[in-house]
Amino acid sequence: MALEMGGTTRAWLGLIVGAVVVAAVLRLGRAERSVWRTAARWFCGGAGVLMVTTIVAAEAPVQVVAAAGLGIAAPSVAWGLGGPKHDGVSWPHLAFATGLTLAGAVLFGALLPLLPSIGPLHWSGLGDAHGYGSPTKLWWSLVPPIVDVALVVWAAHVLEGARNRRALLRLAEWILTGCTAAVVVLWIGAALAMAPGGPSIRWALLGASATLAAALLAGLALHAPTLLRAPTSGPN
Repeated sequence: MALEMGGTTRAWLGLIVGAVVVAAVLRLGRAERSVWRTAARWFCGGAGVLMVTTIVAAEAPVQVVAAAGLGIAAPSVAWGLGGPKHDGVSWPHLAFATGLTLAGAVLFGALLPLLPSIGPLHWSGLGDAHGYGSPTKLWWSLVPPIVDVALVVWAAHVLEGARNRRALLRLAEWILTGCTAAVVVLWIGAALAMAPGGPSIRWALLGASATLAAALLAGLALHAPTLLRAPTSGPN
């Protein structure tokens, strides 16, 4: 079964990964200079250029998918090595989201040869299929986690100067981690539902909904008290 990866798909993946990496590099550049942060910034930038080039120019579609996944990892490693502590961005969150996404990609890659050439890709809220296509289109499930990473970096910038900035970022990270986990659950669940004798997609829909709800409730339970006590803006 061949993996479909047209020029438009490559362009969008390259733009998304490039935007995430550029945002991370700019945030690291605003931090207090140190050897580690400088090294992290150069690593992030170099890895980003390499991944975007691979996405656009690689002949094998599998290489494009791998480059997109590693494009998520570059900002995570950069934050972990050199992210400023006062910035409030949680690099373990980014690392967890990256690891979960890459694990989903590896598992789906292992399942792909076992799937039929055509299977259900769209379902109603009750799990009834009403759209079919190649299982390789499920590789698009890599895009939402990349967007999640971009949103975390964007939130760190938008919330600059907020007095309860750290709590707001923690809440955003819980929600976005829940979104990433829900996407992976639905991604693998959709693949399993295509397999002969596989489980119903309803289980994946239920699992994804429960995962997202649990992340939202956990984030609110941990950080809502802080948000309710403190004003949302003002000097740090």
